[in-house]
Amino acid sequence: AIMASAGQRVLLIDADRQRGSLHRSFGVDDTPGLTELVGGSCTRKEAISATKVPGLDLVAAGSAPMDFGELASSRAFTELLEHAARDYDVVVLRAPPVLCSSETLSLAASAAMVVLVARARRTAVDDIAQSARRLTQAGQLLSGVVLNGV
Repeated sequence: AIMASAGQRVLLIDADRQRGSLHRSFGVDDTPGLTELVGGSCTRKEAISATKVPGLDLVAAGSAPMDFGELASSRAFTELLEHAARDYDVVVLRAPPVLCSSETLSLAASAAMVVLVARARRTAVDDIAQSARRLTQAGQLLSGVVLNGV
């Protein structure tokens, strides 16, 4: 939202199949979303929703849990990322926590930058270190950590 408020075109993609809740934060419907796009029941244009924040669009997680193997190899997902690279200044892909989902590492492989989000007084420093190690072992360097809930 801050980047969009600064004049950048931002696409936020909610790829957290367990906790896909970004649609509520931005006041858009959860469907159609990423699961419908990957499943072929909607188009890329239908899956992208404008939010109340000018310059910020969202692809919600969708209505059903998605198979990350299907997501990573999906032509629809690849086309979404290609489209986003052309039409947006910044693309943010929200993925499940590294320690909870091995599929997150496959999503990180398509990212130019990986940032962990940790909650103050809830996320252990050891968990951050272990997440960074897993990302490094998968060939992706950690670019930074955002500490929220301070």
